[in-house]
Amino acid sequence: MTFLNYEFFILLLIIPFYFFKFKASKDMIFLFLCYFFIVIALARPIIYSNHISKDKLDIEFTVAIDFSKSMLADDIKPNRFEFAKEKINTLVSKLNSQKISLLGFSNQAFIVVPSTNDYEVFAFLNKNLSIENINKNGTDYLKILKATNEILSHKTRKFLVLFTDAGEQRDFSSRTLPPSDKMRAYRILRTPSV
Repeated sequence: MTFLNYEFFILLLIIPFYFFKFKASKDMIFLFLCYFFIVIALARPIIYSNHISKDKLDIEFTVAIDFSKSMLADDIKPNRFEFAKEKINTLVSKLNSQKISLLGFSNQAFIVVPSTNDYEVFAFLNKNLSIENINKNGTDYLKILKATNEILSHKTRKFLVLFTDAGEQRDFSSRTLPPSDKMRAYRILRTPSV
């Protein structure tokens, strides 16, 4: 156990001075016990139970879901978009203390849920996602990679999980960021386009 504010223990020096000057009664002893515990509380005791490594706290996930028209295909029931939302909720339920953010993309990238570790809010917003009111022409992976890199610029370990069907693109060699960005991207839900 340790204390954050040791300087408050100086207040305990007042107690002996009182006993030299006045006689102690039961009420005064009770009052000084209360005073003693208040001083302990002000000193802010801390018990460290587990060592938390800095690397564990520096992990942040970004999940990106494709809002293109091709995600409305029903080759996966009920459709690819709803299937991706279910898998995102499964992923979030397995997280422990990492922060996560949700991005949407089609021909442009946008933030759906900013970086948070409040998994209930994340699940609620993910559940209520709708693809109807979004400009959903095409899929631009470079924009989602740039947006993720911008959001996670302060992190040393960057993870992007893409829920997409890859749209009409077959060649991704020109759609990558420079290797200095050190971001790991994982693509999920790779199905042929309809």
